[in-house]
Amino acid sequence: MEALFLPSGQPTVCKWCCMNNAQVVFESQGVCQVCYEKAVLAQKKPELCDLCKSLFTDEQVTKDLLSETAFPYGGLSYIRPSAENGCTLCRIFLLQDPNPDPGRLPLSAMLYATSSEREAQSGAGWTDINSIYFSSEQDQYQLMMSVSAKSDNPAAKYISQRPLESNLATPTIFNQIQCWLHECGTTHNDGPDLNSPKYRMPTRVIDVGSAAEPHIKLFEPPPTLRDQYIALSYCWGRDPFLMTLTTNIDEHKKALDMSTLPQTFRDAVATTRGLGLRYIWIDALCIIQNSNEDKAKEIGVMGDIYSLATITITTVNASCVADGFLQPKSQVTAELPFKCPDGEMGSVLVSAQKTTDLWQQRLYQRAWCLQENLLSPRVLLFTDTEVIWQCQTFPFRRRDNKHVVYVNDNASFIASPFRRLPASVFSPASNANPPADLELDIQTWKSIVENYTRRRLTVASDRLPALAGVTEKFQQVLKDEYYAGLWKSQFIPLLAWSRTTRHPKDYFPPLESYRAPTWSWASIEGPIEYHTVTESDSAKHIQAKFISCTTEPVMPDLASLGEIKSGRLTLEVSMVPASKSPLAQAAATRTGTAEWDEQRKPLSGPPLSVFPTPELLDECYDMFLCEGQTFRGKQKNNLSLILQHVDGEADDVFERIGLYSGYVKGNWKPWAGVKRRVINII
Repeated sequence: MEALFLPSGQPTVCKWCCMNNAQVVFESQGVCQVCYEKAVLAQKKPELCDLCKSLFTDEQVTKDLLSETAFPYGGLSYIRPSAENGCTLCRIFLLQDPNPDPGRLPLSAMLYATSSEREAQSGAGWTDINSIYFSSEQDQYQLMMSVSAKSDNPAAKYISQRPLESNLATPTIFNQIQCWLHECGTTHNDGPDLNSPKYRMPTRVIDVGSAAEPHIKLFEPPPTLRDQYIALSYCWGRDPFLMTLTTNIDEHKKALDMSTLPQTFRDAVATTRGLGLRYIWIDALCIIQNSNEDKAKEIGVMGDIYSLATITITTVNASCVADGFLQPKSQVTAELPFKCPDGEMGSVLVSAQKTTDLWQQRLYQRAWCLQENLLSPRVLLFTDTEVIWQCQTFPFRRRDNKHVVYVNDNASFIASPFRRLPASVFSPASNANPPADLELDIQTWKSIVENYTRRRLTVASDRLPALAGVTEKFQQVLKDEYYAGLWKSQFIPLLAWSRTTRHPKDYFPPLESYRAPTWSWASIEGPIEYHTVTESDSAKHIQAKFISCTTEPVMPDLASLGEIKSGRLTLEVSMVPASKSPLAQAAATRTGTAEWDEQRKPLSGPPLSVFPTPELLDECYDMFLCEGQTFRGKQKNNLSLILQHVDGEADDVFERIGLYSGYVKGNWKPWAGVKRRVINII
């Protein structure tokens, strides 16, 4: 049997014996074959050790858990044999300890507990414990565990936290969602009113039926019908599944057989019914998938479909449509005896807290799902453990528990996966005037584009269409003209993009067919980042000046927010041959950085060529764009586009091939004496 390997290429050491190479995964950890057999045997014959039994039954031990000095637990010499003898909690300690050192736990570990806010606020005479922490190396590594009690257990009077649901389709969860929905629709002022009569329905929806008529079917609402509906955001996956086509649409209008639907669609229907609604929009069933005309038409109104939905169901962990989302993954849980303050014996459940980074989840790596999340005024995130509510007022809300910790859960941070669009996007009444804070709106747009370009697309030509819904909403707010990913009023600053340097080992080959003009970030594959642009009086006379821009959409009858077949940008600029610009000096003095739009992949090493070669310098031009701001205090830098003449075109027609950032003070002077000229970039 082969060993398991880490991403670094090093073999994984068995988490159980800490000596052999891991060969098998057991309870999400790598173990060797010998230890795997021990673990399986222990799992079949669970029996708590005496030390674990005493944690919540021995008054002194419980006091030590809550003290500043904590409770000294056994080391590896105690925990490993105890785990082999069937102690579930010791097995959790042994396998889930985040300390990667094979030599951990030489003597003893520390175990301590924390109480809930409810207990602290009430001043009760008992301690409402909601978490315990296992530390194999003080101040270094902590295994966080949640403590909960079932509602019908005697311990529930003293332990307020409840276990995670084993099924996310329970009446309790649906009732909670309905309460959140009612509160949002009646008391929140920064989202659409649930009872507004003006919100039209999509072209097609799935009618999930009623108690009297439980059959489901594809339904085309008449233009006069105004009703609430749910939208679904999910990952398709690679395997084929039932879709609406020109050949079966009439059949789907008559009835849809539940048994033929993938599990995610079935779960979505069950959730719609559970929330008391009748209609749900699912793209694969509500768009005719083999009709380019219908797809283009529906993509053009995608912004409205999600922004007008009552709520959007988002399947966070389902990697494909066959996975479903209502059956959460089971957790390894230890049941410990609990002596209640009134003397009655109960029990509590202890399980390892899970740390989740939503950015690493499949759905958050799918390009289409970004706008589906951002445009929805209300979102239900179905994770593999729970349901999270999102709206403009509460970007991150869930039932009170300590079972899961989310990375970057503060929605005010740009890096947070819970961050929402500005409230103005969901408040049409406030859109009568130009934006009050243009700088904030443009900064939000930049962060969205940077986030979006990190995500994957199955169809390369969707780079602009998959963001068209967000673009449409921003256009309503900005009152601005849009060209292939850039806004007219901020065109020069928005040209200051380059391939991100945060992932130097990633290689993205050139596109096989045309997608966007070279001045647009949509012309390349992979993530981009924006450079900070500043106003400069000293370099203002050589800064690029926007004259005009045109783009030609693939579908002339639709707005030019989606797929395009050509684009031309006209600028008044100062430009010099690259061999006579600071770009040439950068190669020798390393006083600047050139980031190429098309990557060069060498035989070895990272694919990104950082400094220009002499051969390339002879072929290109350096066009001063604007001054920027580095991260080195207040130091400014100059930003310039690296251009190349387009063969077969007039002398004034160029294509962008990169961006140069120079760090030397005043190195914009080579452009100062150059005669200004008008050029076109395609």
